[in-house]
Amino acid sequence: MSVANVDSLRQRYESERPTYEKLADFVQKKLKQQLLQDSISCMFEARAKEVESFLRKALLKSYPSPFDQIKDKAGVRIIVTYPDDIDRVKEVIAQSFLVQHIEDKSIKLGNNQLGYLGIHYEVCLPKSLNENVQESFEGKVCEIQLHTRAQNLWARISHELLYKSSHDIPVEIQRNIYRLLALVELFDREIKDARCAIQEEANQPDVKMLERLEKHFYSFTTASFNRELSLEVLETLLLLFENDGEKIDEIIDVFVEKNREKLQEKFSNYCNDGHRNPLLFQPEVFVIFERLEEDPFRLKELWIESFPLSVLESLANIWGTTVELE
Repeated sequence: MSVANVDSLRQRYESERPTYEKLADFVQKKLKQQLLQDSISCMFEARAKEVESFLRKALLKSYPSPFDQIKDKAGVRIIVTYPDDIDRVKEVIAQSFLVQHIEDKSIKLGNNQLGYLGIHYEVCLPKSLNENVQESFEGKVCEIQLHTRAQNLWARISHELLYKSSHDIPVEIQRNIYRLLALVELFDREIKDARCAIQEEANQPDVKMLERLEKHFYSFTTASFNRELSLEVLETLLLLFENDGEKIDEIIDVFVEKNREKLQEKFSNYCNDGHRNPLLFQPEVFVIFERLEEDPFRLKELWIESFPLSVLESLANIWGTTVELE
């Protein structure tokens, strides 16, 4: 590749890189919103490839058309906590985007080899999504990498050791590093088995209720919440449904759907003011709002036995209830 061609390639990518940054951010937000609603625990990373890295790859690979053939100009990495969530993540990717290419690294290795693990996708936005964003991403590809936490840790460390070395690594040392992948697979398998066993034991009403509330919560926000606090508050709130224990799921579902527009307004208005009330951006807030409308006086009686009245009064004010709590 001539100097002129390199300069031309650099200028083109520098001019279009901001668009790839926006594409990666959009894909990340789309996936994060959907996976949080599915109560899938994962971490996300999004980036546009650095100009220097893009040019080095173009030189290294000697592509005839490097700008079109380098597909990871925009990239999103999904790191799942639990390996048994991978199938659901794969479904979400397939349902949300136009998948151009999939590469499952573990399948590519075969049964008798050790090497990089993970699944790589090359996706484009469907027309319906493209129409909903100000900037057109039509024809632009985003790479999605899907790892478990153990796979991601191995990938990062092995990349530092093997691919960033300034000299050739002896084969026996490479083999020792790759052998660690057996521990990665063992770790993921044990985590999966342990999670299944814990879920079978965790049949407590407050835990089940929180799982349901999470789905509603993440349909309004991607904010994180304190699970321990949620379970403590729900232990009190569930006492308010002693006569409707079997209907509580339906009661909350109906309340959320009936008040969806109002709830969205509250989450939007207070998105940068979450410190105003420590429970506003917690899933149990739906139950509190519902009880403020349906049974405020009993809610107050139980509430003051465990929590400050000021927190409940603040939530009542945010919700706009006309019921006096004093």
